[in-house]
Amino acid sequence: MMKYLCLLLLFLGVAFCREQYIETFGDISLPSHSFSIGKGFDIHYQFEKNHSITLGIVFKKPERFFALGFGKQMLNSDVWLFELNPDGGLTVDDCFFKERDKPTKDVLLGGTNDVRLIGYQIRPDYVIAKVNRALRTGDKFDQELKPGNLDILWAFGDDKFDMSQADSHDHFKASFIKDEELIWSERGDKHGLINLLVWGFLVDVGILLMRFLRLKRDQLSFDFRIPHGIIMFTGFILTNYAASLMIWKNWYEPYLAINKGPLSANIHKIFGLGIVVAAPLVVMGGILTFKRVNIPNIREIHMSFGYLAYILTKINLLLGSHFYENGKWRLPVIMWVFFVLSVHYRLRKATKPPMKERSKVQ
Repeated sequence: MMKYLCLLLLFLGVAFCREQYIETFGDISLPSHSFSIGKGFDIHYQFEKNHSITLGIVFKKPERFFALGFGKQMLNSDVWLFELNPDGGLTVDDCFFKERDKPTKDVLLGGTNDVRLIGYQIRPDYVIAKVNRALRTGDKFDQELKPGNLDILWAFGDDKFDMSQADSHDHFKASFIKDEELIWSERGDKHGLINLLVWGFLVDVGILLMRFLRLKRDQLSFDFRIPHGIIMFTGFILTNYAASLMIWKNWYEPYLAINKGPLSANIHKIFGLGIVVAAPLVVMGGILTFKRVNIPNIREIHMSFGYLAYILTKINLLLGSHFYENGKWRLPVIMWVFFVLSVHYRLRKATKPPMKERSKVQ
């Protein structure tokens, strides 16, 4: 009886020690999305706001290496090589299959190691490895990663230098998706950048060019208003595209909810609607003025809506900069807006035609 009891205690002790042999480094929390490639092999992933992807890979513990690649075949594919070191720990190398069955580190080929190891945990039966990489690295040996279907390669083995001896390997087509919050964050960034380009630069160029060419109109072989009209119409198209990025969450559901968010955000949305309404009226008035359509005060109406849209967009740029990258652009945008306004004021003061000549401009 004593003999069996000792054997049982010995077995439990070995099992306990085996289970307690856990080596952990860094952050091993797993991203929100996941899919399984096979028994003992799961991939968790999440697209990040900084245009990168974080992967948490859970796989059965190999003797020496685990490889994750992108492509339909190993040759000429982008491969991440995870190696279990004999003395403990895990390393990851960004590699490329230049030769069959033999991955080469990108750095040895003139590229860069773009896979960053965030953390890992080594257990008796499986390993968790968490890594991050930019979606587009600029390294010719790296494949661009993006939402959608991706061909994935994987292999386990004893010798990291010979994939032909891998214990197990396969090819799998996986579907990667983005979080809805990230999608709308990226749309918001694009919306802000387009409006900054249009209403922080392009429109001002159109107005200043108009003032300059008006002084030279007698020397020109074309109507001095044409460049202004082309620039403004381009801005009109880009403005509507930027607005379309944020107005509709789905084709049937308005995204622009005025009662949501802080007061500054609500004012930004209201002014945005005002710009969307005023912009086509400005364009229409400009066309009618250019065509010299006999409508009373059409030029004054055109200019009034133009000033309204201009003022609203400048205010909206200041409000919008508060939301872009946690307000990092706020001060530069404020300084730029006031600089541009000062340029307008000085140029208008210097080039404003006398009262008798203003009627000729029409």
